[in-house]
Amino acid sequence: MAGRRLDDPRWRRVGVLAFTETISWGILYYAFSVLLVPMQEALGAGRAELSTAFSLAIVARALSAPAAGGWVDRHGVRSLMTTGSLAGVLLVLAWSAVTSVTQLTVVFIGIGLVTSAVLYEPAFAAVARWMRDTDRSTAILWITIAAGFASTIFLPLTAVLSEALGWREALRWLALLLLIGTALPHALLLSEPPAERSEPDGAADDAADAVGDAAHDGGASLAARQRAAEAAVRDSVPTADALRDRSFWWMTLALLCGRAPMAAIAAHLPALLIDRGEAVTLAAAVTGAIGALSVTGRIVITVASRWMGMVRLLGIVYLLQASGLVLMALVPTRTSALVFVVLFGIGFGATTVAKPVMIVDRFGPRWYGAIAGYTAAFVTLAEAASPIAMGVGRDVAGDYANIMLGLAALMLLGAFATSRVHRSTHA
Repeated sequence: MAGRRLDDPRWRRVGVLAFTETISWGILYYAFSVLLVPMQEALGAGRAELSTAFSLAIVARALSAPAAGGWVDRHGVRSLMTTGSLAGVLLVLAWSAVTSVTQLTVVFIGIGLVTSAVLYEPAFAAVARWMRDTDRSTAILWITIAAGFASTIFLPLTAVLSEALGWREALRWLALLLLIGTALPHALLLSEPPAERSEPDGAADDAADAVGDAAHDGGASLAARQRAAEAAVRDSVPTADALRDRSFWWMTLALLCGRAPMAAIAAHLPALLIDRGEAVTLAAAVTGAIGALSVTGRIVITVASRWMGMVRLLGIVYLLQASGLVLMALVPTRTSALVFVVLFGIGFGATTVAKPVMIVDRFGPRWYGAIAGYTAAFVTLAEAASPIAMGVGRDVAGDYANIMLGLAALMLLGAFATSRVHRSTHA
């Protein structure tokens, strides 16, 4: 099986995406937090002002996601990700030269637009075009496991470069790495065979796979696989029809209700633990464990989805996370915090894998990019707003307990929304 995948150009492209996603996330998303303090000193600005630039990048990413997904549906992923990576290189170089908060904000709005072209959404849209059934979820798992280590690699790397060379020179070296590690692989290694360009969902490759399997499975299996590939093209739901489908809105609500609390917790968990008397180092270590646990969550939900539907699994994950939030709010102990982090970290990774699989299952692969882009617009805007809302709530209430109960209620709503998503057979 491993040898067959290495011989398959689709799996080699998945490997390319796993590599480039790790670098793109590390530089275009995670590096900002490490450089926040030296930028504050150099620009003479407050952290709130600098963080606003980062938040606007998230908004720009959300608003441009539908257009990026639609481009992948029509033209493939190579041109979009190559152009996005090259633009990212130029913007990181511009970032290294900013002298005011205004300039930084303009640069980060540009980076936000770029991230819609190079992060998970276009990569998953490409996988939806290339793969089918369990191959699709396995490919997504590979990509997200690799990119799950982006913070582990690039936070310390950026810190070392900044301390040794200064933050501006560090960004110039990161821009060079972005050029070599993403732009060049995207340009040289993501070309799609002519058959895949003419069949945007990869149905031609599916038919070719079926021919290869016929010697083992017999003619009946070949016919069945060909019919399944043809059905995926025929039955895929156009974007306009998907937006009129109630299941789309229930799915979007479910993802929004899950991701918004995760973004809020990721931003505030260290402060929450410090408020409860934990040491700064322990608070940072506990929060950092969420990243490692998210990889576990991605593996668990991908394997479990072979026996249970992804939508139902996501609902169960939300129930577990809501339980963890209630426990954390009502039982302020170190043990409850550790239990909470385990439940939350696993769920954090699970939703990353669940989203693309749910969309393809319900609406088919043909127009995945645009449909996922519209979902991403709503979900990403909620992710950008939720840390701010949690901070305001904490300032008003004086602690995080009631806010966490509110987040638990939001995740229960998300679990209910998953029960309203009706599955179709497009995979």
